Amino acid sequence: KQMENNYRSNISGFIMFYYRLLRTSNSPCVGVRSICIQRKNIRILLHSHRSEITRKIPTPKNNSKLNSTVSRDTHHDNQYEFLNRTYEKQLMESEAYDACIGVDEVGRGPLAGPVVAAACYIPLDVNVEGILDSKKISERKRTQISEKLRSHPSVLYAEYSVDNLQIDTINIRQATLFAMKQAVHLLLDSSIELQNKKCIAIVDGIDTPTGLSIDSHTLIKADQLVLPVSAASILAKVSRDQFMINAHNKYPQFGFASHKGYPTKKHLEALSIHKPCPLHRLTFSPLNKL
Repeated sequence: KQMENNYRSNISGFIMFYYRLLRTSNSPCVGVRSICIQRKNIRILLHSHRSEITRKIPTPKNNSKLNSTVSRDTHHDNQYEFLNRTYEKQLMESEAYDACIGVDEVGRGPLAGPVVAAACYIPLDVNVEGILDSKKISERKRTQISEKLRSHPSVLYAEYSVDNLQIDTINIRQATLFAMKQAVHLLLDSSIELQNKKCIAIVDGIDTPTGLSIDSHTLIKADQLVLPVSAASILAKVSRDQFMINAHNKYPQFGFASHKGYPTKKHLEALSIHKPCPLHRLTFSPLNKL
């Protein structure tokens, strides 16, 4: 008991020191940090919240940071926060890219339906109002923005979905990466304009699809920070939602139109009454226990 009390005291002191360090640091690299220390039944979790820090992107005259980290395969970075075209411009200038393609997916967490990925290119001189992360705007607003993107003559996009059967076969992570890669390649194959440009794909998250024919750059929460990634998230979200609404007409007992296949209380209650339908992901919990 004495050893456990000493352990708890030492850990608490360390966490308070680390917390003060993060709160007082002015480094642009300080973002969301977490410590998770677990020993027997002691588990302490501390989150230091992101403060309002203006993050600076190196200018083209001083871009050694980007030059040293952007590679052929992937670059992971989460220290630049802008929801405008500045991030794209600096990334393009640092490595002489001609175009940034935003890539995002929707549908990793649901118990049913496909995962959908979209790739979107929006020229720097084109502005489509209202673009934000798809999770932060209403369904009606998402649909309106999606229609604007799809009808705009200068906006190029492609989508690719992987169904629940393939998700159960190769797992959701691999299915997501495969959908992203296919969306990018579909976009490139369908656009002579992009084929004649040096392109880079900005991918939301920490994983980049293998086998991409162009350079890639991963960015955590890119769907909240980079315009074409936000656009891709909206396109993918609207397409997947429409798929699940159509599925509701065929399997109304599960209420897909309201929760889109996510594990809500209503969905779980329906699964306790009805057997899974052909759209359910049988390797996902709790379906794999039924």
